Amino acid sequence: MHFDINSNSQLSALPYAAMYLTGLVVSPLFDTLVANNTISITVARKISNSLASVLPAAALTCLAFLENFEPNLVNALLIVAVGTSAFQQSGYMLNTIDLTPNHAGTLFGLINGINNIFSLLAPLTVRLLGSDKSDPILWRKVFLLSAGIYIACGLFYAIFTSADVQRWNGTEKEEEKTEKK
Repeated sequence: MHFDINSNSQLSALPYAAMYLTGLVVSPLFDTLVANNTISITVARKISNSLASVLPAAALTCLAFLENFEPNLVNALLIVAVGTSAFQQSGYMLNTIDLTPNHAGTLFGLINGINNIFSLLAPLTVRLLGSDKSDPILWRKVFLLSAGIYIACGLFYAIFTSADVQRWNGTEKEEEKTEKK
């Protein structure tokens, strides 16, 4: 979009400010829904994580097919894409505590490590798709690939996850030790 990186620092911060504010609203909302027994913890995690996948994917797909890169519209779509990813805070990010309260830190560290590997691969993937950074087709491919990854990961999470404490959490062994004393 030919923005001067030195003069748009506030603009670059807007998506992350939106993410912060969205997280402040979303997390208490899902906590309230679970506390009032409106939805189960598993359903809360799946809905939240699904929204964290579908909403950014939709914004990136819209961005991919823009004909006229009108700066305000592009920025609005980027704010939606990044801001709504805050739904993950009530999704997979808390799910590690649900699955294994005793090992949540280790599990989250492993998940975050895998996330960071893919973050490192992203710029290399863009390079494989093309070299002309001013080519709108290159950016269409990048945005659609990102949207596809969001959707695929969101579907995987929605199908295969739960919030049930796993047997490898270690609570049964600790209970047996306590009973023997």
